[in-house]
Amino acid sequence: MGTARISPAAFARRQTLKPLELLRRLRDPAPPVAGLLFDVGGVLYDDTVWSRWLLKLLTRLGLHTSYTPFFRVWQREYLQRVTCGELEYWQALRLFLRSAGLSHGQIDEVEAAGHARRRECDAEIFPLPGVVNVLTCLRHMNIRLVILSSGCLDAPGVKQQLVKLGIDTYFDDVVTHADITRAEPATSVLDVAIARTGMAPHQLCYVDATQRLLEKPAQRASAPRP
Repeated sequence: MGTARISPAAFARRQTLKPLELLRRLRDPAPPVAGLLFDVGGVLYDDTVWSRWLLKLLTRLGLHTSYTPFFRVWQREYLQRVTCGELEYWQALRLFLRSAGLSHGQIDEVEAAGHARRRECDAEIFPLPGVVNVLTCLRHMNIRLVILSSGCLDAPGVKQQLVKLGIDTYFDDVVTHADITRAEPATSVLDVAIARTGMAPHQLCYVDATQRLLEKPAQRASAPRP
């Protein structure tokens, strides 16, 4: 889990903290933290179940790769195009697998098996250990909690995830990268989320796993596309 104090320069400074360290920091009165922006996948629940299953299937089909570099390319070059509404999820996945060297027949096999498995993964999600206790502590400390999702789901989809996880009542608002980039591509997702909290940037921290929203805009724009 990563966390960053939000500065007026939008996350100019970043550090990694464990949950208990985060709680100790939140108790520090100088300067106080009044709100937290939480990503969902990899922070509140394990979002790697589907991708680990997919990689295992691809390995059986003869693809030689490893988890981190393989899915780094997927997230950077294809998943972001799903998030902004340029591609549908399975359309993007087919393009990605084709670029990885799979044949059309193999891709058809992956998609046929993948639809049911992905539905199962989406339905069977559980909070990571300690998440409920940490959220409860934060609420008792009167910390404002807002979701800032970097994934490809819109706000209703994220809210459904929170309901499945049993933690929807902990959060005051849901802001998603998908909604903002599709409606206003030139708008800063971070600026919108900060504005929605009603707080000053220095009062907020962002808790994430992927660091995608912590990257500079130039870094995201420079990612190659097929």
